[in-house]
Amino acid sequence: MHDVAYFESEGRPANAILSSSFTAQADYQALALGLQGVQALCTTVPHPISDQSPQQMAEKADKCFAAIVEALCDGSTEVMCDTPGGHTLVGASDCMS
Repeated sequence: MHDVAYFESEGRPANAILSSSFTAQADYQALALGLQGVQALCTTVPHPISDQSPQQMAEKADKCFAAIVEALCDGSTEVMCDTPGGHTLVGASDCMS
């Protein structure tokens, strides 16, 4: 949450990716850091994390990718995105398809 607070204070969109077991702690820290609307600044992935295989983590990442892009962009902002040809600068909405 400290990183989110820093980037948001610099005018840069930020999104914390949290394990679902840590949302209460994130809310508490966000309040202490003066962040408003913390739910809009967080994406939650199902707990657990630490014992997951790389494939399980990739599946969790795939499921939340669109939510993270949506939280950071309005659909017209250009972002780096994995595409079949590698990393490419594209519109955010293209990353979600």
